[in-house]
Amino acid sequence: MAESSPPPPQPKIEAPILDAAPTQSATSGFKDFSSSSMVEGSKDFLESNSWVAKIAFLLMVVIGFAILFRLMVAFLGWLFSPSGKVILVNGYINGSDSSTISQDPNIKKSITVIRSNNEKDGIEFTWSTWLFLNGFTNDQSYHHVFNKGSKEMGSNGIVSTNNAPGLYVNPTYDGITVIMNTFDANDNKIVIKDLPIAKWMNVVIRVQNNNCDVYVNGRLTKRHIMKNIVKQNYDDVNVCLNGGFSGYLSNLTYYNNAISIAEIQDILTSGPNMKSVSKNLDDSFNRPRYLADRWYFDQNAVPS
Repeated sequence: MAESSPPPPQPKIEAPILDAAPTQSATSGFKDFSSSSMVEGSKDFLESNSWVAKIAFLLMVVIGFAILFRLMVAFLGWLFSPSGKVILVNGYINGSDSSTISQDPNIKKSITVIRSNNEKDGIEFTWSTWLFLNGFTNDQSYHHVFNKGSKEMGSNGIVSTNNAPGLYVNPTYDGITVIMNTFDANDNKIVIKDLPIAKWMNVVIRVQNNNCDVYVNGRLTKRHIMKNIVKQNYDDVNVCLNGGFSGYLSNLTYYNNAISIAEIQDILTSGPNMKSVSKNLDDSFNRPRYLADRWYFDQNAVPS
């Protein structure tokens, strides 16, 4: 039997020799990172970022506190500041019942009005009152309704100084006169005639910058453009001086702004306050306050 031949020799496969350079580089990087100089540099970088974040946070807190503080101050100022609307005669009085309403806040029972200040369109304020005129007379002097200013009465029945404003019934009761002092004149006079008798009527004196508007029962009856600004004063408010007028007055009200047409209409809708303030009057006074259509539609009835 023949002997079998031995198997052919297998080729020798040698394992590839890997380059140790990358491994050595990585190892070297880890060694460098673990070194004290690298750790200190990273620590300094992290600490610097931490300080920036802290400073930014503190700035945000300070800014937020400042905004909140301003809002709180504005809210408290609005909450506790005196109202711009002041009712000086709250009810109705006899036109001959004189009174002086003090503007000194240190005096008991004073009713202080707030002056117009830094309004967008200049000086602004409004006075509103209801009047009931009894009838005609043959007097030659004016009849005092109210004025903010002095008490010195001239021979014609008009306060000689400081009418800001002053409201008077004309001598023959055929209308009313509004006087408004400015810094260059004391005789800015607005005369309105042909007013109703024995009917309640609302009179609004509205000042905005150099314009003085007079509304009667919600209608703009006259506009007077003054050459200078109104001379506001700190004097008292006088009501029905020197015998006043024959009739009644209700709800003398002051606003430290130029009220809107809608607010004037609200006053007209509410009507006069029929609660008696005078001792010799009662609450049973009841006279119609309507006006004839002629007042609203006849342009000749009221001078423009």
